[in-house]
Amino acid sequence: MIEAASWIAGGCGLLIWSVTAQSTRRAWGLAAGATLILFELSEVESRTGAWWRPWLLVWKAGCTAVLAGVGVAAWGARRSP
Repeated sequence: MIEAASWIAGGCGLLIWSVTAQSTRRAWGLAAGATLILFELSEVESRTGAWWRPWLLVWKAGCTAVLAGVGVAAWGARRSP
């Protein structure tokens, strides 16, 4: 329950932050915030024991890929002059 609240709070925090951010950061914040919330919605295995289902693996892998992509893009933009 605490984990669920943490993911959703982090996603909502990023969505709120992205409203005031610059245009590029706004897009990254929206993508990351929505993805964190979607990632938490994929936590059905905690209730169903279905952690091994292929569709759940694809869902979690997709969320992880989006978060990694946003992180790499933000890090690369920060390092460029």
